[in-house]
Amino acid sequence: MSYVKPGSSGRRVAWQLQAIEANRQGDSDKMKEAFDFSRKGSNINQRIVGGAYGGYKFPTWGNLYGGNVLGQTMLHLAVRPDNECYANRYLIAKTLVQDLKIDTSIRDEHELPARKMSDKAQCLVDAVHPLKKWTEDDCLTWLEGLGEWTKKNKQWSQHFLDSGVTGALLVTFLEEEHTKAFTYWLEKTHSDLAHREVYKSERGYVRQGLKQLLKEFKQANAYRRQQEKPFILEARRVKRIEHREERKEMALMAYEESQQWEDEEVEERAEQDAEEEEKWVVLETEVNGQIRAKEDESAELQGQVDALEENIADPSIESAGSTGSKKGKKAAQQEAAEAAAKQEQQATLSGLKAELDTCQKEIKALQESLEAGQMKKNDRDMFQEWLELNDELRELDLDFLYDTIDIEDMEEVISTYPNICKDEEQRMEKLALVGERNELRKVLDEKYWNYDVEEQRLHLCEMRVTLVENELPRLNERGIMISEEMEELGESEDAELRFAELDELQGYVSRRRYHRGEVLLPTLIEARDTVKRRISKKKEAEQAEAARIEKEARAKLGREEELKRVRDLGEDKKEDEDQSDEEQGFRVQVGSSSDEDDSDDSGLTDEDDDDDDDDDNDEHDHEDSDDAFGSDEEK
Repeated sequence: MSYVKPGSSGRRVAWQLQAIEANRQGDSDKMKEAFDFSRKGSNINQRIVGGAYGGYKFPTWGNLYGGNVLGQTMLHLAVRPDNECYANRYLIAKTLVQDLKIDTSIRDEHELPARKMSDKAQCLVDAVHPLKKWTEDDCLTWLEGLGEWTKKNKQWSQHFLDSGVTGALLVTFLEEEHTKAFTYWLEKTHSDLAHREVYKSERGYVRQGLKQLLKEFKQANAYRRQQEKPFILEARRVKRIEHREERKEMALMAYEESQQWEDEEVEERAEQDAEEEEKWVVLETEVNGQIRAKEDESAELQGQVDALEENIADPSIESAGSTGSKKGKKAAQQEAAEAAAKQEQQATLSGLKAELDTCQKEIKALQESLEAGQMKKNDRDMFQEWLELNDELRELDLDFLYDTIDIEDMEEVISTYPNICKDEEQRMEKLALVGERNELRKVLDEKYWNYDVEEQRLHLCEMRVTLVENELPRLNERGIMISEEMEELGESEDAELRFAELDELQGYVSRRRYHRGEVLLPTLIEARDTVKRRISKKKEAEQAEAARIEKEARAKLGREEELKRVRDLGEDKKEDEDQSDEEQGFRVQVGSSSDEDDSDDSGLTDEDDDDDDDDDNDEHDHEDSDDAFGSDEEK
């Protein structure tokens, strides 16, 4: 891999110069290419030597590229204050640290690592190189940067090296719930440093350095989130695009497979609807005639039933025995004849009612068949309207739609357009993606082949509105481009001809923009809103009907429960009365004792009657005596 300097004659350029140019341009890909392992001599940890820049043996560059400080790596050069004017500082530092694995502990001739060159450099390096990823060298560099005392007393540095202190351990020192973790660790690992009075001030320096480190990394985390936000959003956008393309391919595949049988199904249904429509015209006439005949027959039967009921209920026809007198033989025969005639009339009435009930049931069945046929006819009419709307959708310009609309759910459009994927080889490649084929096919069938006219009409309106809304920005952009081109024209004859052409085109664009924005778009939006309101009212009506049915059912259920409660209460009351009668010894006397026949039938003699009277008198006398003398308690 080689780098060709811009403006050169195509000659190869050293990797050092390529790295310098990548740093100045903020190009992370070019930086990776400069330090590729296949490049001979490339070293990510190369330092400035001999006054050159980044180890490049060209001392004549000198101050041209940032000064003569020795020992600096490319990370120093990326975060130096005098290089802040270059683009993509965060991206370059992230590439050097996370991708190319540069050694962040390297210090220049002033004993400064890259993170200590300035406050902004520190925030930048800490953002791309978090504390938990610090190595032992990074921790040692941080410790020796706390002050000159670390150079005089090497025990701290040696202890950090011997203990293998890394960033993960420092993180435990910084956690709020382990505020004394550093003290405990020091007491456990090195008692002299932990307890001797001579190291007291140095222990304070380390604790203060840990507090400062916590503050610095909090700022670095906030800076990292701020810098990473565009990358995260871009990654999400790319992921959405990839997912959308995958779904689009799946939808194309599902559409290609289902288009053939869908067209055949539509044609077959259209033929069946035509045949059923012809049969329905004849059937409707016949059923209406049968209903009228049955209604006439029912009216005649109802008249006969009413006449018989009046005849049976005539008060002149009464039994002679109701007077309570003795009946003769002739009267008994007449009464028997009248009873037989009444029974015959009752039988005739029952037969007429049964015949009337059968006739009414036949009328109801005919009406139900007529309603079912009418519903099928409505379905056929709706299907025909759906086909017309579907043809209108197919006539929309799909290519223009692709150019103007960033389609999120491609399957919403795919199912309405035929012949999208004509390349057989491409189709075979798409057939290999079978993961979501059945699911997408089901989605397409449910959304666009359920023959819902209102939903299809709403979809058509939304498509038209979207087309116009996405055309308006393109027209505005086109008008601006034409105006800029007209301003750049000169005064030559060709320029005047071109100006006339552009002026005519500008007028066309303006007229089309006005028509689309002021005339067509409001009309389409109003049509779309009308369809939405109609669908909303339909749903509200369905909900109201469901609520009404539920209310009636609840009311009926409540009435039934009330009747049952009253019935149960009456039965309980009757049982209580019967039980009370039995306890008190009451007897219900049936019949009347006024007639002689009744007295004979009772089986009682005159002597028995007299005995009963005597008993009644004795009881009466006993009661009178009690009233006269009072009870035992009163005495």
